[in-house]
Amino acid sequence: MAELLFIGNDMSLTVTGLKDEIAGTFINSGATVTATIKNRAGVNVSGQNWPLTLSYLTGTNGNYRGVLEDGIAFEANEIYRIEITADAGSDVIGFWRYERKAVYRTP
Repeated sequence: MAELLFIGNDMSLTVTGLKDEIAGTFINSGATVTATIKNRAGVNVSGQNWPLTLSYLTGTNGNYRGVLEDGIAFEANEIYRIEITADAGSDVIGFWRYERKAVYRTP
């Protein structure tokens, strides 16, 4: 995913190389991967149905992708928290949390 969230644009949200670290194998199509974007107060941002499901990209090594809709109510220069969960069964769970800034795209 880009380092920024672009206001008024469709964007892809991608998990690259999802792997079972214990078995040492990529998780191809065997996981439920979801994402949610929250504001600083911890509230889900409006304009998208959450959680967003990321689908496995056929023929890749553990890559999953979902589309962030252009109607998400991002505010310029605000910081948002992205939370991603991957569940591939018992004791094969992953969770990521990181922040991105929302901006208007410039030419």
